[in-house]
Amino acid sequence: MSAAQVDQYRDAVIAVIGDFSDQARQTAQHIEWAYDTLLSTVAEVGGHLTEEGVRDIVPAQTFRLGIEVGWLPYLDENGDPRTDSLGELDVAGYGVRREYYDAFLSLLPIESYAEFIRLPWATTPEEIIADVQVELGWGDPEFIEAMQEVNNSRSTMKNGEQEDIDWRDSKERYGLKGVRTPPGPNSRPRKAQTDHRETAWKVIVKHSKKYATLPFEKFNWMKAGSSTT
Repeated sequence: MSAAQVDQYRDAVIAVIGDFSDQARQTAQHIEWAYDTLLSTVAEVGGHLTEEGVRDIVPAQTFRLGIEVGWLPYLDENGDPRTDSLGELDVAGYGVRREYYDAFLSLLPIESYAEFIRLPWATTPEEIIADVQVELGWGDPEFIEAMQEVNNSRSTMKNGEQEDIDWRDSKERYGLKGVRTPPGPNSRPRKAQTDHRETAWKVIVKHSKKYATLPFEKFNWMKAGSSTT
């Protein structure tokens, strides 16, 4: 950040939390992480991130969370709103002064996330999977069973006997759903997500002529203009 941005951030932390101590800066970081986590959760459960969500809905819910967990000095020791916190603006059911909420919003990386959702996806596993299914004449059952073949998980031992695992009950069914779901901004893929993506990719390069040479790094959700990681 530039010197001017550092000054603006310090002023915002002081306005929202009351000082610029180490504890106050840590609290501001927790607020930013909460905002990021809420956005990523919406994406992970299949929700569609919109500018309204990024600018209005999720910041308001982050503000509510900040009050309820005690990050923001809004309530007094009796759990009642402090008189100097009250204002005409309604945010998630709490009345707050507009200038206070504006300072709170400046602690969140809203513009970065708004820019993220405006950028088109350069590559999408969802589109590649759909294209392969058309090429092969497959629906989800066939694709999921092929994923089971890759993982050697079509059956399991139960009560001393080998028992088939129906595709509807397989981990690959849920893995495929995750592969198709766009990640949230700044989301960090878990190992299980990467494993399912690799399994789906192996199915594609094995069975598809069109995508037989598809590099694994290209079978990923990437925004236009972003570098491959």
